[in-house]
Amino acid sequence: MQAIATQKFSAAIAALEEIKKAWTNINTTMQRMPQGCDPYIYFHRVRPYIHGWKNNPALPQGLVYEGVEEYNQKPQQFRGETGAQSSILPTMDALFNISHERDPLWQYLMEMRNYMPPKHHAFIKKVEKHSTLRNFVIKHKQQVPTLRV
Repeated sequence: MQAIATQKFSAAIAALEEIKKAWTNINTTMQRMPQGCDPYIYFHRVRPYIHGWKNNPALPQGLVYEGVEEYNQKPQQFRGETGAQSSILPTMDALFNISHERDPLWQYLMEMRNYMPPKHHAFIKKVEKHSTLRNFVIKHKQQVPTLRV
C-alpha cells in the first residue's frame, strides 16, 4: 500500500509478486491436506466435536460455561471453528478492493471477524479503508504492462 501511495511501481510489483508466490505456496500445501486427514474422517469424526453452539438445534439456548465468571452462568452461543475465522482471505479482499454482496454469507463472514484476534480484525479494517490497489492497477496498467499479468 505504501508503494502505491508513493507511486513506486517496481516496489508495488515486487510486493504483488510476493503475494502471488505466497498464494502458490498456500495452494500447494492445501492440495496436500488429504494426505494427513481423509476428508470423510475430518467431516464425520472430527468436525462434529468442534462444531459451535450458535444455531445448533441440540443446544437452542446455547451452552453454560460453568466457572466462567464473565458469562454469569448464562448460556452462550458461539460459532465453531471455520476457515472463515482466518484473516488471510479478508485481508486479500480488502487489499484488492473486492466487495461482496450484502447477503447472509457476507453477514456470516463479518460475524467471523469477531473471532479473530483483535489486531487482525483492526488490520483488515485499516486495509479496507486505505487500499487503492484496484484503482492503481486500472490507472497504470497501460504504462506498466506487468500490472496486467
